[in-house]
Amino acid sequence: MSLTTGRVAPEQYSKWLAQGRRQHQRKDFKGAVAAFKNAHSARPTDTTALAELGWSAYLARDLAVAEAATRAALKAAGTDEKSLRGAALYNLGMILEASNEKASAISAYADSFVTRPSTAAKNRLTTLDPAAAEAALAFRGHALDGPTASLLALCKDEQVTLCAVPDAPGDFEPISGVSSLSARAPDLDVRVSSIYSGPYANHLLAIRTAAGWYVNGMFFTNMAVTGGWTSAVEIDSLTYQDVIVGPPSEVVLKHKLSSASGGSSADRGESSSEERGIVLCGIDKAGRRTCTDPIILEASSQSGDGEAASYSLRVNFVPPDWVELTHDQGKLPDSIRALLGRHRFLPGQ
Repeated sequence: MSLTTGRVAPEQYSKWLAQGRRQHQRKDFKGAVAAFKNAHSARPTDTTALAELGWSAYLARDLAVAEAATRAALKAAGTDEKSLRGAALYNLGMILEASNEKASAISAYADSFVTRPSTAAKNRLTTLDPAAAEAALAFRGHALDGPTASLLALCKDEQVTLCAVPDAPGDFEPISGVSSLSARAPDLDVRVSSIYSGPYANHLLAIRTAAGWYVNGMFFTNMAVTGGWTSAVEIDSLTYQDVIVGPPSEVVLKHKLSSASGGSSADRGESSSEERGIVLCGIDKAGRRTCTDPIILEASSQSGDGEAASYSLRVNFVPPDWVELTHDQGKLPDSIRALLGRHRFLPGQ
């Protein structure tokens, strides 16, 4: 079995990719497979041609080619290609399900949802294995950097991703807003601070225990670049809440992240966006400090051509360890709609 058709000139890539898409739209899936194979031959490292080849082959019921092409696309895709990886993992689940490989299909759907939440992956998981769906939907904590005796040591030792080494010790300082909590066992100190290097800042949630400081590098921002890209973060609140029933209480950080890019308003090149969300921090079974990735509850954007979009969710903590998201207002993208409902908060992996 081959995914290529022999030598095809690199400059023919766009031609064959477009033809494959036309054939696919006409439901000539075998013709689409042949065209996408030519596109892949013209540009062997291209993930788009492989992914679309795999889906057309699935619809043509050539499951062997479909699986091989889809797995090749996933292998070639970079970790930052989340949209393509999420779609390819979902397609792989469909291919494996059609091949009567239910357990592998469930795993592919779960990976797809974690990579890029979608209602399609959520629905397939819920249908095939509700327990797997619950696990994939869970908000999981990730171990923080540390412990270390000093916060600055974390940056100097490059233990925190994107942590700019400050120009002077005084460059480490709290950011605006509510930025610290009183001590509560097992925490000796909890604060949100920023380390500055020129116009850049890394915003850190820092938790100190008897073992030392643990740090979650949350946001990397560019505070003041005229006519380019700028961003800023504000902390709405930093509180202890009993998200998981029983001691100790969890740390809940609510924040707003704003960004803008483009030129002057005269050339309509400006765009801007705002996000509000929460970060949940707990303690895993090994006693390590952990935090989730930001959970976005509100988002709004304004593009240079005047298009605007916004949505908001409500969050509620339901005993013993559930986080419930409901639709508040605005039109939800599918990736956000897929998050509606209840999620377990799991401090550990």
